[in-house]
Amino acid sequence: MKDPRRLFTPAQRRQILIAANYCCERCSSDLTENWEAHHRLGHAIGGRTETHNGQALCLSCHKSLTRIQMKLRPWQQQALDRLSPLDRSILEACPAAGKSAFAGALAKTWRDSGQVDCVLGVAPSTAIKDGLAGTWDRMFGLAVQNYVVRASKSGSNLLTPPKSIDAILTTYHELVQPTTIEALRRWSEAGWTFGIMLDEIHHAADDLRWGGVVQNI
Repeated sequence: MKDPRRLFTPAQRRQILIAANYCCERCSSDLTENWEAHHRLGHAIGGRTETHNGQALCLSCHKSLTRIQMKLRPWQQQALDRLSPLDRSILEACPAAGKSAFAGALAKTWRDSGQVDCVLGVAPSTAIKDGLAGTWDRMFGLAVQNYVVRASKSGSNLLTPPKSIDAILTTYHELVQPTTIEALRRWSEAGWTFGIMLDEIHHAADDLRWGGVVQNI
């Protein structure tokens, strides 16, 4: 249900500003009297006008983040209210029903609520992965990394959790690579929690090449 109140109260604005240490949460510039309290999850798509859903932004960053966001369809809002990263759930939706946008809204909800440290999205192809990354960044302002690990020039892999990342998008093929599995194992042992979304989950069936590995992650 859409929050009937769109604007943050003066008291909420003050709490948001203090929580941001009087700095823009995007560019870290000092905030003057002219700044904006921005909904992390857009009000138009169901974001609540509560302190935990607000962030302090300078005028420039607020302008760059302000997007025309679609209003969630009834099925999207119902699913958004019900799905938790702590549960295993399957969502079925028809082609062109708005799965990519919904997945972005869900990822942002999980991140902004503090339920997970990172959302891991898995797609069947690079093209779909890149499309999701663009949608999540454009519509929801999520900081997206479109790989799990990348080899350095020396050939070693980066096996420490990335900083300032909301979501990681990868493909089933990339996910089952030994370096990817090792990275996720180390991050998990370091205390990182993940909310995992598998697009076109039939690719992870038991009798397919990726199935057994995916189910063990």
